[in-house]
Amino acid sequence: MTLPKIYITIDDGLDPTHSIEILSLLKKYEAKATFFWITQKAQELHDNNIALFSEILSLINTDGHEIGFHDPADYLPNLKSRIWSHFSFAEFTKGLEDLSKLTGKNIQFYRPHCLLQPLNYFYAKKLGLKYILSSPNGYINPEAFNYSDKIHELVQENTVLVLHENYTLVRSSSNGESLLPLVLDKAKEKGLVTETLSNR
Repeated sequence: MTLPKIYITIDDGLDPTHSIEILSLLKKYEAKATFFWITQKAQELHDNNIALFSEILSLINTDGHEIGFHDPADYLPNLKSRIWSHFSFAEFTKGLEDLSKLTGKNIQFYRPHCLLQPLNYFYAKKLGLKYILSSPNGYINPEAFNYSDKIHELVQENTVLVLHENYTLVRSSSNGESLLPLVLDKAKEKGLVTETLSNR
């Protein structure tokens, strides 16, 4: 019998504070997730605290999570990046290659860090990546903390949910750590198994 599934994805990592807390929550609920990492942030943690980077990567591997590509670097979007791309194909390719080397992963999934960047869709396809957005009702505003009354309608079978684990140049707050337990409790209540995108 195939159990109904939901797919939790977590953007904007890697983060020296929130990543460990989020992984601990996922372990507590025996839940799986796909983490979309920004190469620049992963490289910075690797260079500044290799022990913590290695611990986070080990937890992801041991607990059955996976890593996706969330662009080469954090940036402030402008009109050009919204309607075209912030990165050249060479920059995009190097960001993916560097993240693969850092993690030792054959990365399969890509999600743009700041929408829309339509050219990046073609970059991803050319490099064999699967381009992943949220389900229509699955994006959770990272700066909103009043989602508790909406969790029931957000947590549905086959939904790809987007949470955030880190601050970025675009915003100064992130609600992923506080909302994740509500999401996981509701998924358990509804009998939904939380899975990685590879098991979609």
